[in-house]
Amino acid sequence: MRGDVDSSGAGGLGLHNTDARSAGMLAAVGGRWNGIVDGRQESVPGTSVAQTIVQTDGALQRSVDAEAVFKMFMGTGSARYKEHPALRKLSCDGDCTTALENAYKAGKRIVWVDGTLDIGSNKVLGTVGDPMVIVASGKVTLAGPFQLNGMLVTLGDLDWNNAGAAPSVINGIVLVGGAMRTEGRMDIVYQQLVADNLRNRMGSYVRVPGAWVDNR
Repeated sequence: MRGDVDSSGAGGLGLHNTDARSAGMLAAVGGRWNGIVDGRQESVPGTSVAQTIVQTDGALQRSVDAEAVFKMFMGTGSARYKEHPALRKLSCDGDCTTALENAYKAGKRIVWVDGTLDIGSNKVLGTVGDPMVIVASGKVTLAGPFQLNGMLVTLGDLDWNNAGAAPSVINGIVLVGGAMRTEGRMDIVYQQLVADNLRNRMGSYVRVPGAWVDNR
């Protein structure tokens, strides 16, 4: 997360990582996290929120733009990454959920969306054993309940809203080149199996042992 995180509404954003191999790291934020709910953050036993969520991270603050953050954590620049042989390019007008679902069903596990990306349908994208990587060059807006198993990357901002009781969950990793705003209850759950599958099946660009990013 290169910029700030601003969380509001009932429930709040919950981060979860109980994997000892990653030291239970939850997030690295270049700015500040405003509205954090400590009770919604879950790490390995005996660790505090301050130990697992790094704010005003030096490496992220020194990143001149979203492209620098992308290259830092994806292992290459966005222009080169866009030419990944296994990647499928999409252009969505409005809610992109069905197009993403169809791409996954067609065997595509890495999807690039030019411009903004909206996900507003209650569907499951990817599986823990066979995760999906979604990259957007513009702002991403997530609305309502859904589940992504894999990795979400945006070179822009991320807005995430969930006013209802149904879960809105990403099992895996999130990388944001801008700022993040959340309203309501949502969760990012780090799972080692997802991270391992991303590395083993999709290349060395997934270098992240924590739930979001790890600057170590």
